[in-house]
Amino acid sequence: MTRKMTVLRVNEKSLTRRYTTLEEMGTSLRKENTRLKNDVIAMEKSVAERIGYLQRYKEMAAFKISSLQKALDESVPQSELELANKQYTELTEKYRDMLERENALVARTEKAENIEDENKCLLSEMDTLKKELQMEKEKLHTLEQAMEQFTKAGMLPGDKASKMVTNNEIISISKRLTMLEMKELNERQRAEHAVTMQTQLKNTVSQLEERNLELETKFAELTKMNLEAQRVERELRDELANSVTKAASDADRNKIAQLEESEATLKVENSRLKEMAEVGASQARALEAQQQSREKEVASLRQQLLDIQSESDEKTVIGKLHHHIVALQVSEGTAVRKLEDAMSRISKIDALVLRLEQKLDEKEQALYHAKVEGRNRARHLKTTVQSD
Repeated sequence: MTRKMTVLRVNEKSLTRRYTTLEEMGTSLRKENTRLKNDVIAMEKSVAERIGYLQRYKEMAAFKISSLQKALDESVPQSELELANKQYTELTEKYRDMLERENALVARTEKAENIEDENKCLLSEMDTLKKELQMEKEKLHTLEQAMEQFTKAGMLPGDKASKMVTNNEIISISKRLTMLEMKELNERQRAEHAVTMQTQLKNTVSQLEERNLELETKFAELTKMNLEAQRVERELRDELANSVTKAASDADRNKIAQLEESEATLKVENSRLKEMAEVGASQARALEAQQQSREKEVASLRQQLLDIQSESDEKTVIGKLHHHIVALQVSEGTAVRKLEDAMSRISKIDALVLRLEQKLDEKEQALYHAKVEGRNRARHLKTTVQSD
């Protein structure tokens, strides 16, 4: 009997060791299985997040490329802009030159008219002097005839007074005649100069007329171009009258761009949230599968425990103690979670209290600065009043 008991105890110890070893191996295998499952879940999560990030980056890049393409389609090349500016500058310079030439032509025309008026005045003066000269010549001829008649009639030698009067008249008439001849010479020279100037002015006027004709032709062409430009401007104004203003168009374009950007951002955010939801759903499914496997394992263990408890009273006590230990472990896990939640709430409250204290310090600092500024102003006003 003792030998059997010894053999049974030895067998029990060996079975206990084997059971302990198998239990440790099962525990390690379960831990390894759980770790591998968690690694697979984390890997799936990271892969899904990376794929979602790349998809969102692709969508955002496509949106930016389309926005840049629209901006490029609405813009013009730098060479065309420079060519248009160059043509505009050339037209402006030509128009300025035409205005300057027109002003010079007007000034020359006015100068020619003034010279023609002066020439007419000189010609009228020359005609007047010619008439006076003719009259003086007639008077001189009359006096010469009178002198010849007096000489033929044989005037008395004693008549000195009449001879002196006649000599004085002849001298004065000679002087006047000389002066008139000098005036005639001067006027003739002035008339010749005026004729020369008139000829030059006629040549200048003819050249100016030719130039004026050319300018009129160019002006007619420019007038046609101006009329065409005015017609185009009227058409553009009519089109602009039926269209919106540039500010409104720019505002609409900016608003459309902002809305498109917001739409792209919302799409990216929606994709990210969908990805998070899918990852969460996959994790939930994985956790649910783990939970089901654990529940099956627990159910199997409970069935085994019930089978063991039904064998003897000692095993029934051991089963009750095991139930009590499991309940204590569950209550301990619940208490740990409650403690963690309380610590998290306490940390949040501490952070809120710290922010409130910072705001209070800022307000106290602002109040202190306001008091100091008020005191300085009061002191300044008091000093001003006392000085007045």
